[in-house]
Amino acid sequence: MKQRFQHIILLIILALAWSGEAWGQKTGYKKVEETPTVTINGTELQNMVGSSGHTEEHVTFKMANASYESDGSCINLGSTKKDAFTRNIAMTAQTNYTIESVSSVTVRGVGYHSSVWRERYIAVGSGSKVDVRNTSLNPQKNNGNYTDVSSTSVSNPIVITCSGDGGTFSYPFHINKVTISYKITHEEEILRTITIENGTAASVQAGVDTQGTATANDAPSGYEFLGWDIPETVTLVSGNTSSKTIKFTATADSKITALYGKIYNVTVANNVDATTSTIRAGAIQTASTTASDKTGYEFYQWSVPAYVTLVNSTISSETVTINAKADNQTLRAIYKPIFYFFGSATSSNTTLGTAEVTIGTKKGTSVTEKIVGDVGDDYAVATATFTAKANEDCVFLGWYTSDNVLYSTQETISEQLTNSEIGSTKHATSFFALFKKKQYLQWVDADVDLNLVLGATGYSSAAKVSSNNTITYTYNEEVLTVDSDGTITTVGFGQSEVRATVAGDEIYQTETISRTFTVNERKVATFTPSWGDDESTEIELGTTATISLQNINENFTITSDGGT
Repeated sequence: MKQRFQHIILLIILALAWSGEAWGQKTGYKKVEETPTVTINGTELQNMVGSSGHTEEHVTFKMANASYESDGSCINLGSTKKDAFTRNIAMTAQTNYTIESVSSVTVRGVGYHSSVWRERYIAVGSGSKVDVRNTSLNPQKNNGNYTDVSSTSVSNPIVITCSGDGGTFSYPFHINKVTISYKITHEEEILRTITIENGTAASVQAGVDTQGTATANDAPSGYEFLGWDIPETVTLVSGNTSSKTIKFTATADSKITALYGKIYNVTVANNVDATTSTIRAGAIQTASTTASDKTGYEFYQWSVPAYVTLVNSTISSETVTINAKADNQTLRAIYKPIFYFFGSATSSNTTLGTAEVTIGTKKGTSVTEKIVGDVGDDYAVATATFTAKANEDCVFLGWYTSDNVLYSTQETISEQLTNSEIGSTKHATSFFALFKKKQYLQWVDADVDLNLVLGATGYSSAAKVSSNNTITYTYNEEVLTVDSDGTITTVGFGQSEVRATVAGDEIYQTETISRTFTVNERKVATFTPSWGDDESTEIELGTTATISLQNINENFTITSDGGT
């Protein structure tokens, strides 16, 4: 298990190495080795080759007690050190560059002997060679970035050590080459080439931090810009796939494509008339339209064809926004017909009673109800219901038409209405309800005997009323008469209806009550006693009389049966 884990780690390391993104290296960047500027005493090194450079500089050293072989080697020279030299070596790199290493400075020179220059290496060490001590250049860090290397001095004295005969003379020694090995690198973002199809530029550069910009060409005639086809290696940082101009970063060479689609004509029609209009829309490009007002109709919904799609709207929205994906599409506004119904109910006196009419959901003294039919309807039916209600001590007398014709005495009546004119108003019959205040007329002597005898007087048929209006009587004048206070006088045989009437006015209703009297012929029996000189006594039919007889101390009763 441990060995397998180690293998996995190794594979990851190898993958990172192969991708150029080693440990500590920023993703999307690469390490680049650069040639810096190197100077000695302000003179730039020339002939830079690879990671090294050199310069030639003449320096004369005066030596004493020295003798040399013909090949320039030292013959005899005491331990002498002369004329130390100093040379300032500087290396400058660009901002954000890293100076990884600088090797020791190697100085190479030649000696002059018998008119011949002899090359001598000034090496580290001692012996028969000229010794120049070398000082390494150390990278310096400035403000978080490696920007330069401070000047370094090579100031060790030249030491010449020889054995043999000595002599005193001046000998020039020439330094002709300084070699400095170095390695300076920096992290450089890997820029990718992004090919743009249908864009204003053919390609741009982009990296993980460097943004590229692409702008789509204007759509050809009859087409619309649909958006961008963008691979996973490209990441949008500004705009979206539908934006004409976008900004992006990239992790690999890629191709992005501006896409275009056709724009289609869509016919806008309706189910009421033949008027049409045309709007243009595509898969991305939208178009909007609004259902226009149609007299006598109410907008219901849209009929949307298969290749038209509503955008942020519904079929019941009067204004819709659409996309289209094909030609020959018809977007149709559907309307329903409207029918109006009117009715009015008027009270003759609102203090006596109320009147109202109801049509559909509307109720009041005057209402107009709108009824929306179904699609395709050419008529509508409604019912107008009239209701009258009398106040206390009042009476409803009936519904009257506008020309004062009594229509009905029922408190509630209904009238069915049919309207076949779309958008117009069907009027119900306008009624007014007649109300009056009651007068409460009644007989004073409700239990009076209705059988009268001809010639008798003083019979009462009086009435009374709750108002102050005058009571009048009507009767059969051949049978009886009635005076203003209700006293009856019989004048003939037979029956007579006596009607007591109190006349109405704008407030009160006319009240009438009646009773029927019968006037009988007068029938009497004559009682003539057979004794004494007493007078005869008449006894009316149906009555009882008491007669006192002379010389008799007791009374007795005789009931007449109409005879003698």
